[in-house]
Amino acid sequence: MSFPVSLVSPIIDTEGRVHGLTRRESQVFRLALRGYSNKRIGTELGCSENTVRVHLRKVFALFEVAGKLELFAKSFLPAVELLERRGTPGEI
Repeated sequence: MSFPVSLVSPIIDTEGRVHGLTRRESQVFRLALRGYSNKRIGTELGCSENTVRVHLRKVFALFEVAGKLELFAKSFLPAVELLERRGTPGEI
């Protein structure tokens, strides 16, 4: 199951979990968006880099992206589109 870009923000609940992801996958998602390396994510969560990669594959599949950079861009696209609709293109 995947979600269109416009639904990225609403699929995150009040506890920070992403619908369609487990609690741990949601944690990995949030740390990846902060720019953490796989090694640092593993250290923060007390798991191996390999486990982080497994969780990231699920995140990437849900958002239909190939990597962290695309995930970051797709996650913030709704905010950029909102700013553009308000008449402030290029200003974030």
